Amino acid sequence: MTRPKLIGLPGRGQAAGESARSPAAFSAKLPILDDLQYRALANFRYALRSFLAFSEAATRAAGITPQQYQALLIIKASEKDEVHIRHLAAEMLLKHHGAVQLVDRLVRSKLIRRDASKSDGRAVSLRLTSSGERKLDRLAAIHFHEVVRHQQQLLAISRLADRMHRVGPQSDTENGNARHAQPQTHS
Repeated sequence: MTRPKLIGLPGRGQAAGESARSPAAFSAKLPILDDLQYRALANFRYALRSFLAFSEAATRAAGITPQQYQALLIIKASEKDEVHIRHLAAEMLLKHHGAVQLVDRLVRSKLIRRDASKSDGRAVSLRLTSSGERKLDRLAAIHFHEVVRHQQQLLAISRLADRMHRVGPQSDTENGNARHAQPQTHS
């Protein structure tokens, strides 16, 4: 399954600031939201903030940081045969040296290990240790349960985005102001 990229925003594996277009550049081309869209966006941001607050508390209670949990998750979930530090840095939107420091802490905590890369003699491959696997298994299970808890909020924004995509954007000149314009219907 391919992951969609947001217009003008960094894509998965693209560091912040690497976007070819800034949010200011593409925002002028988008319609103004209506009240329903504002509510859906606010609900989505609330669900996101709630999930992140939950995640921080859960990971800290398990003795690791949210960033360490995210690194473990990326290593486990990677579709690549090997996860190199550059891949981890890109996925976490970190500079290379920041990813190296994170990996050093995870190695010291015996949650991951560095192995020689089979594909690149200059790189190391990151692998979970059995201790890292156990910690990730517990944390991932409770995180997944929390995602399910917010499912309705996430589905609402998804349905609204789908509807907006099918209807298509309206410009500010159509119907006066797109904020108050009625959605176009196609027969």
